[in-house]
Amino acid sequence: IDEQFYGINHPDLAKGLNNLGQLLIDANRLAEAAPLMLRSLTIQEHCNGSDHPEVANALGNLAGLFLRDGRPAEAEPLFRRALIIDLQTYGAGHTSIAKDLNNLGQLLQSSGQMAEAELLTRRSLSIFTRRLVPGHPDTESVTANYRRILGEVGLPPDKIEERVKSATGSRESFEAEEIVAEVTKLLGPVMSVDETLAAVERRVKAEGNALTYLLSQSQPIAPHLKELLQPNGVSLHQSGAALHFQGSFADAIACYEESLKAFAADSPSAASLTTRMNHAAALRDLGDVEAAHSKLRDLIPEIDDSIDAIDKGRARFHLALCEWRLGHFDAARKMAEESLMAYGENPAVVPFRNQTQQLLDDLKANKPLPPLPDVDPVAEIEKARERFRERMQAATALASDLDHPASPLLDELLGPAASTAEVLQTLDDEYRKAGKSRIWFLPLDEPIAPYLDELLGPIPIDDLPTADGDE
Repeated sequence: IDEQFYGINHPDLAKGLNNLGQLLIDANRLAEAAPLMLRSLTIQEHCNGSDHPEVANALGNLAGLFLRDGRPAEAEPLFRRALIIDLQTYGAGHTSIAKDLNNLGQLLQSSGQMAEAELLTRRSLSIFTRRLVPGHPDTESVTANYRRILGEVGLPPDKIEERVKSATGSRESFEAEEIVAEVTKLLGPVMSVDETLAAVERRVKAEGNALTYLLSQSQPIAPHLKELLQPNGVSLHQSGAALHFQGSFADAIACYEESLKAFAADSPSAASLTTRMNHAAALRDLGDVEAAHSKLRDLIPEIDDSIDAIDKGRARFHLALCEWRLGHFDAARKMAEESLMAYGENPAVVPFRNQTQQLLDDLKANKPLPPLPDVDPVAEIEKARERFRERMQAATALASDLDHPASPLLDELLGPAASTAEVLQTLDDEYRKAGKSRIWFLPLDEPIAPYLDELLGPIPIDDLPTADGDE
């Protein structure tokens, strides 16, 4: 009826399609719901443009369907796009942002990306705690999600409660304002932070650059933007994974190599084991199967000492593919079976179990493998390393220009801590006393980082000025 009354591209028709799709999802009729949700999204984009909040809502609904259907790789970019639209629409502290962050955090948790899942869920919990009344169902739900994530990464109960208490601790909320007086003296006359970030965002978009940079949580805030923009192990791993997924194997390898260097500069971690595994998989996909086979065989004992069932299963899956490529069919079948056993029955690993089961079925059916790229892996990797160096030089040139803040959407990367205004004032005082150069600024209505002491170094909370204190 709506289609006959409004036509094929009306917002009310999109809402009707969405509502019908939700009913089908509730009835677990996902295959029937998917085309309705996709058409609803298409109509909303046609009627409202690609950056409208209704588009964000449609993206989130479609992503939720994909996630429920065991298709997290298709859901993730939709959740991220919805988050960016809502950030631009509502600002960083809105409850819509908290819902987006929680959705994305649950997806990342289900696919084993626990570090980012913890960060986003913590941020979501902080927003809900500040914006909603105590005991609100949304706050309680996200608190439960956050506890599950912390439990899955191995934190003991007392540490879990400490982390939850830290995330839900009350903080004063600061409205957007002019940069505090002392920092303004250091930086010179500037627009308000919101205006500055909006101007930079327009410029960054026009140049086709990425909108955000990941800040290193293991370093104190730097006095210069250049240091803020140095890539860290996590961000480089994520870049490598994205390139790997797109089939740019050599460029993925270059990113993984730099990620491992960054991890080595900090401390070995479960994240570095995952990067080593993905690095070997990319080598195999590029055609250097022998090297990948050797690396994975050496890596599996180290992964087995960790608590990550996903990596235990994935490493064996990747090694099974190498064995198959090398014609070792019995070894490939054995390794695929070990992969299934390593995954266990955790619902979070269903997509990975399905992938390994498909590999085992293909092995038993003697299906042919797709051909490898007809390239020289060594030469391709060297070209990719050069491309990476060129990108880093361009980033360094950008970082040397103090007209560019670290990110126009820093709120994606920040978590509960003392307000930026307070911390900037304290940092300003400390740097001036030490005779150091001027510091850069961050949005004044946002907290600094999930772990204030890790990002800022030893600045006692008790020494920070209060909201009612003198500037």
